Parts: sequence; C-alpha cells; structure tokens
Amino acid sequence: MQEQAAEGRPEVVHSASYTYSFADYQASREARRKLNPVQYALWPWRYALLVGVNLAILLFLTWDADLTAEEVLSWTYLSKILPLYAGLLVCVALIDVLFDRILPAWVFKRYSMANKPLAFAFHDDGISWSSEGFRGEFVWSKVTKIVTLKGNLFLFISKLEALCIPQRAFPSKDAFDRFVSYAKERVNG
Repeated sequence: MQEQAAEGRPEVVHSASYTYSFADYQASREARRKLNPVQYALWPWRYALLVGVNLAILLFLTWDADLTAEEVLSWTYLSKILPLYAGLLVCVALIDVLFDRILPAWVFKRYSMANKPLAFAFHDDGISWSSEGFRGEFVWSKVTKIVTLKGNLFLFISKLEALCIPQRAFPSKDAFDRFVSYAKERVNG
C-alpha cells in the first residue's frame, strides 16, 4: 500500500481474487436477464406459458372444427393430440438444454479468462483488474448498473458486459457485504 501511495496511485480500499468459472459465466447470463424485467419474470414460467398457448390453440381448433366437448375429451381425439404436445414440450426442453448448457459451455471455453485466476483492486476512483497476461482499469463512473444475485455482485459497464464479483472472492460474507455497500456508494453516490 505504501508503494502505491509513493507511485501516486490511490490506496486499495477492497481487493478480491478468484478463478473465473463456468458457474460465474452462467450467473452473469442470469444477471443480464434480470436487467430485462419482462424476460426475467417470464423465464421461469415459459413452460406454463407454452402449455397455456397450446391449450388455447387446441380450444380454438376444436371450436373451429365444431367438435363437441365429448368428442374433444374422447380418447380417440386425445390420443392423436397428446403425443404432439408431449413432443413439443420435449423439443422445447431440448432447445433449453442446448441454449442454457451446451452452447454456453462451448462459448465459455473460448473466453480468454475461462478458468483463469482474476484479481481485482478497488480504489476510491476506480477499479483495476488483472489475469494471466491481461490488465485493465476503469473509473467507477463507467459502471452503469449494479446487480446482486445469488451471492454475486455484477458491475455492469454496458448492457452485455459486467464484472462478476462472487462472494467467494472475499474472506468472509461480512467482507463481501461491506464491499457491496462500498460499490453501491461509489456508483450511486
């Protein structure tokens, strides 16, 4: 700390270090979804919404075909329709697995910071970070939003880019909570 003061650099108020993992990447994706309230609210209900829309379509088709309620509820009719809905739900689930697990894992492996240690130093005037062969620095005013989610703090510098600071990067939960308060003061104050 004395060396920093001698060099004219501001004193480090908080520091954190951790290894950037796939779980951090996934948490960042969820935090980005949280920035869009409509998408975040619908995300857990997408299967119920899908079933509801399909039931509405089914009711419209049966009404349009002038089928009676007895004909619609007959096993002959249901045995033709239910496998289609089951297949649709399976397809949606497979698409979810593809876009929520498989493709993100493939993309994450190509990140230069994937599974690499990251170190952060938080100063009153900005943030500096480093990893194997990379360094960066920016001022607090570049942080546009702060999102806390499941033991992580995300400092968004754009709609898509955020620094993920997990609780595990600090020695204790109390230290993490103090940092969260400090970061909110820096961005909002």
